[in-house]
Amino acid sequence: MTGLTGLTTPLPERLILTDDPMRAGMLAAHWLDNAARIYELRGMVGYTGRYKGAEIALLSFGYGVSAALLYLHDAAGLGARRVVYIGECFSHSADVFVRDVVVPEGGDATLLRLALAVSKEHGIPVKALPVETDDRFFLGEALPSAEVTDFASAAIAGYAAGHGIAALSVLTVSRNTKNGEAVEEHERQSRFHDAARLAFEVLVLRNT
Repeated sequence: MTGLTGLTTPLPERLILTDDPMRAGMLAAHWLDNAARIYELRGMVGYTGRYKGAEIALLSFGYGVSAALLYLHDAAGLGARRVVYIGECFSHSADVFVRDVVVPEGGDATLLRLALAVSKEHGIPVKALPVETDDRFFLGEALPSAEVTDFASAAIAGYAAGHGIAALSVLTVSRNTKNGEAVEEHERQSRFHDAARLAFEVLVLRNT
């Protein structure tokens, strides 16, 4: 893995991370004003632009804990200080449905509070829950021990807490292992507008 090899210009303090590079491109096109591609290497992409006047960077990193940590580490070195990860998760509960928006409880407490306030203001249903990060589950090599499993959020939160970064994850349920329901592949790349709106709004709000 290469991370942000060759990118030397500073990044804005506000950063969106996502795993899928196609999703990154769609997020940049839909949510950023004056979006410009600043990075492209081995399938991963990065953009900068503005949302409600605030400068924001948006990076894809691939999948899994190692990739997330590599890109977050490089982004932090280039100036990122407030990070929201937009990703997917699996539900193992009859009470957490496909397309639900889940915010893990282990992220930055201030950003979590802002996310819940944004959810009320914009009418976005959000479930704040414990989320287990285990990318072995994606390969069928681990059994879940929580209602929700994802593949990066706990690692992002842990790194951020140790490096003076405020980080939050906003996840959309893409599969329910209880009933077998799942979203189609094209929807995984292009939909999840509620999660995106929540993420961008949290990034630009003040810590009040």
